[in-house]
Amino acid sequence: MPRTVPPDIDERIISACQAEIDKRGIIGMRVSDVAKAANTTVAMIYRRFIDRDGLLAHTLGAYYRNRISLVIRTIENRLAEPGPITIDDVMELTPLPQHPGAEVLHRNLPRITVTAAENFALRVIVEQVVREGMRLFEDAISRLVDRMPPDQQFDPRIYTYFMVNLTWMYNDLRGDEAITNEQFKDFLRKLLEDSTRPA
Repeated sequence: MPRTVPPDIDERIISACQAEIDKRGIIGMRVSDVAKAANTTVAMIYRRFIDRDGLLAHTLGAYYRNRISLVIRTIENRLAEPGPITIDDVMELTPLPQHPGAEVLHRNLPRITVTAAENFALRVIVEQVVREGMRLFEDAISRLVDRMPPDQQFDPRIYTYFMVNLTWMYNDLRGDEAITNEQFKDFLRKLLEDSTRPA
């Protein structure tokens, strides 16, 4: 009689793989350690994900999707509240350079990009996640701007391009010379205020 596959097996494997990546990095991640942490076998992982690259692709793709979804969910929560939205609100919604978990996040996102250059399955997943996520992100930012007083409305492309192309890993490497949260907020506020549409 064939063994039944637990309904949460993929989720358990991906979660265990992400924990291993956070602990040991992409190169140090071993499928046998993932199997042990997920309380399954290496054979089951290969049955579900084909090989190590397939496991990486699905795990890192899920990580990317979760990061984008978190940002969009924060914006949607604010949009669900009544009343006008101000630049102050936009600043409150903006992820800052230094926050709990920032170091791991800043390390992981560039790793995913580099790995995607050599892992075709991951590249396909990340491209799909980014395209879908960017459509939702751009739409949410446009709706935020539409709810702002006319004298505070800025070009949504400026915010989108700025936030999407930031690579905070380089800032982390600057140590004591890194841009602080306050400096970042001051700069972004000025950027948005300078791009407001004439009333």
